[in-house]
Amino acid sequence: MGLVISRLKGSWFGHDQGQIPGHDALPHVQRCVKFLDEGRSKIKAVGALIKIGRNNLNHIILDDHRVSRFHCEIRRRGYLWKRWYIRDTGSSSGIQIRRGKLNIVRGKHALAHTHQPIVQKDTAALLGAEDARAEVRLRNGDELVLGETILLMTLTPF
Repeated sequence: MGLVISRLKGSWFGHDQGQIPGHDALPHVQRCVKFLDEGRSKIKAVGALIKIGRNNLNHIILDDHRVSRFHCEIRRRGYLWKRWYIRDTGSSSGIQIRRGKLNIVRGKHALAHTHQPIVQKDTAALLGAEDARAEVRLRNGDELVLGETILLMTLTPF
């Protein structure tokens, strides 16, 4: 399965303002992601690991003050049946996955920054620190909320 990440709200750092021309041409970015459109609102996952955060060493750099420098990572697992998983990497605000009426929250301080009603509370306070950073399998149509940024996950057959 392939993964396409669409930006619904927020911005990639520098791309919307034209500040970092050619950032997507950097070798560490090219190995993992590829922009699919001129407006740079869609990214295709090319590599098996995608790091997301504010730092320039990430593959997807978000321009959002509520996103940590190294916020989370998305990883492809499996050989024949490839599946995508996401995990919080110790961010200060956690991650939220909107899946229809179900909200899945991960991270050590995730509840403090969530404004949506939570159906499933998977936080450090309830599960312990290790479980709060556990991976969550992504499904087609999941909306990933990182700070003020919202990304749509689309699983593709290619």
